[in-house]
Amino acid sequence: MREEVFFSVFMCVYNKDELLEHAIASVLEQSETSLELLILDNSDSNQEKTWSILSEISEKDFRVKIFRSSENVGWAKGASLLLKQASGRYMTFLAADDFLLPRALEKVKKATEETKVDVLWAGNKFYEFREERFWEIGEAVPSPKIVMENRKAENIKYVMEHVFYNSFFHYVKVEFLKQEKIDFYNHGYGDSAGMVRVLSRAGRMAVLDEAVYGLTANTSQSRGTFYWDGELYLFSDQWESVKEAYMRDLRFSFQELKYCAMAILENEIGNLRNMAEGSKCVDKQMNAVPKKFQDRLQKIKQILENSSIQEMVQFYGRFDYEKEILIVIEKLLDVFQDEYKMEELAQMGWLGKFLQARYSWAKNGVEVKGRFETEEIQSYAEALGDSDNISIFGIGAFLESANMLEKHVLLENQNFLENIFQAYGAWKNRFVERLWTEFGKGGALTGRSRAELAAFCKYILEN
Repeated sequence: MREEVFFSVFMCVYNKDELLEHAIASVLEQSETSLELLILDNSDSNQEKTWSILSEISEKDFRVKIFRSSENVGWAKGASLLLKQASGRYMTFLAADDFLLPRALEKVKKATEETKVDVLWAGNKFYEFREERFWEIGEAVPSPKIVMENRKAENIKYVMEHVFYNSFFHYVKVEFLKQEKIDFYNHGYGDSAGMVRVLSRAGRMAVLDEAVYGLTANTSQSRGTFYWDGELYLFSDQWESVKEAYMRDLRFSFQELKYCAMAILENEIGNLRNMAEGSKCVDKQMNAVPKKFQDRLQKIKQILENSSIQEMVQFYGRFDYEKEILIVIEKLLDVFQDEYKMEELAQMGWLGKFLQARYSWAKNGVEVKGRFETEEIQSYAEALGDSDNISIFGIGAFLESANMLEKHVLLENQNFLENIFQAYGAWKNRFVERLWTEFGKGGALTGRSRAELAAFCKYILEN
């Protein structure tokens, strides 16, 4: 009778064979042998060569189980398909150009047997592959080793602070994933959202203070790409998972939630910055989808109109976040300056009106207008009062500009200015009401959590 499989290692392959055999060997040569390696071949070119390599390896080692897709379904959906085939106790994902470090599974098995956890978070080392060898360039090893008992919202901040949390090369109990219906694709597409859902729901977790994974930084097929179909899910779903945990525990901690919001949004800002600089955009299956300037600006607008993003912004610091987004937009305007005219931005609704009010043409792109007259103030009023601009994005830039207005301009445009401040005040009231309803649980929140929530709401209303 075959012994129980302890590890299910998932791998998705897409037109890749340079490092594939090294990645597979890093699994099969582990000192811990109770494993299965499940490989999904997504290749749409060079198909037979990749499949022949996989077939030959699977014939030599019964632990390798290979599957073939008729189309490229990407690594996120691929992982969800492999999860259905998994017979191991714990799963992990291995990219086809990465590798497990020696004795990785031995160390992980020892730790999981000692701690009996739903998820074991571990460290990794970073490498570059050049000159036909791997060069170590850094590491991310959590410290200290810790076991987190019971499902607690405050554990989320700890893991985010100490672990490369938004990648699924960590080790998760297969039974737990199936019970919680977490498959890394159908809900919250991708490893980032999926692992935060794991983090928010796991009953017992541990952090292993050792590196067990080798991440090859310069060969990743997803490096520098923008997930066109999944960007909102990557970030809004993470926040919803965090909120779910805090509301479940009747807990509110401004500092903890601020840390989580900053961790999530800083990744989002980085991705938006790549997109603004012209990076390749891909769909859920990692296929390239060409996008022009107007598409990219519309995507930024869509993200700014997302309610989850807007909640995070309040913890992050709304004016700080606005400045970061304006840097992204300015980069987009500079990089794609040959694809648009400023007067055409009116087609972009409230965001177009805001950009027209704020910027003017310059020889090398755009620059912030130095003077503001009735036309600009009216555009600001329309942009900030638009119902689609659910967070009054741009209010910080407007307030900064308003400080430079001459007295006669202020008097001449008093109605527009009042409309702007009324819209901002109404937004703050709506936001605080929603925040209190969700986190306050209709008065169920007590003690320090209730006091912190009340103080946060008061701060929003007064600023």
